[in-house]
Amino acid sequence: MYFGFIGLGAGGSNIADEAAKKGYDAIAINYSKSDLDSLVNIKPEHRHYLIGSEGVGKERETARTLLKNNYESVIDFVKKHLSKSSVEVIVVSFSAGGGSGSGLSTILLEILSQQMPTKVFVASPILPSKSEVLINQINTLSLLEELSQIDVCTIPIDNETVITRNGFLSKSKLFQITNSKFIQQLDELVEYTDKQSKNGILDKKDLKQLFSIKGIAVISKVKVLDISGTTLTTDHFANTIQKSWNETIYTPIETNRILRAGIIFNGTERFMEYIDYDKLFSIFGNKSPVDLFEANYTENKGEVISILSGMEWINTRISEIDELVEQQKMNLANVEVVEYKAKNTNKDDIFSRFSVKKEQKTQKSSALLSEFFK
Repeated sequence: MYFGFIGLGAGGSNIADEAAKKGYDAIAINYSKSDLDSLVNIKPEHRHYLIGSEGVGKERETARTLLKNNYESVIDFVKKHLSKSSVEVIVVSFSAGGGSGSGLSTILLEILSQQMPTKVFVASPILPSKSEVLINQINTLSLLEELSQIDVCTIPIDNETVITRNGFLSKSKLFQITNSKFIQQLDELVEYTDKQSKNGILDKKDLKQLFSIKGIAVISKVKVLDISGTTLTTDHFANTIQKSWNETIYTPIETNRILRAGIIFNGTERFMEYIDYDKLFSIFGNKSPVDLFEANYTENKGEVISILSGMEWINTRISEIDELVEQQKMNLANVEVVEYKAKNTNKDDIFSRFSVKKEQKTQKSSALLSEFFK
């Protein structure tokens, strides 16, 4: 199946579950049994429950500490299900702002990369939107700092990007868009590696190379021939494709450098001449990728798929999260907390007006009885 999937925590497991629905080998690992039980497409034997705690309550350090007693069983579990030769690239998905996935991800990525050297591991963190709570933002900053230090390709799914493009979305709708879109794009790349063309193809080895390099990667697709009233030029093609790189479900790219790129053109053969790679990659500081994989197909879809990898870390996005955290901390610091002192704490005072003195009660009772027995 080429791709294999490891879902860490609830968010990552939902992506792995979507991959399992498409027929990919996918497993889920979590401290929460209830989250594992909620999965639909991943078979029970492909779910690994980490003992030690029923969830970790967004505590990254708790997840990491508990892993010390679990890591051997986790490695064995991954090897058991994803060691087959047909799985060449393993995508590890997890929520950056959570506890289980965020806490486990970098450690497992490093260990698995060493234990399974023939596989390429790709990290796919899910970044929180700006409206998510403070602890999610702080966890994300810690995760991204750790992730930047290890040698893996990173494809950052970004909830803020999706919301910015689509407006307010419920959580279920947001997850539906990001999870299904991500798996759909990877599935489409695999489909292209099985196609034939006299003008150059993207094979599985090329695809593996694209995901084998440290740095940020994104995938985009755009209809370059959807140009009503527009003159076909190399500038038009370049501008349209460049625009697509930031109209994705991923974090907007940094343009200081690019190391590898795969460009799939699918359209009428005569339009291939409009793809000018010098213009296309001119927005990057190094002006051209070190390695370029070109594929041209003639199914007349009029589309270009880009796979960009080895790009600079998402520093602008990290800066935005850092500023958001700082602002929220300032907001908390400026909140004046006043302890309210209740005025009515003596319950005896409440009933005193309605109570009858013992002497009065006795006199009244005697008078009533005397009247009744006349």
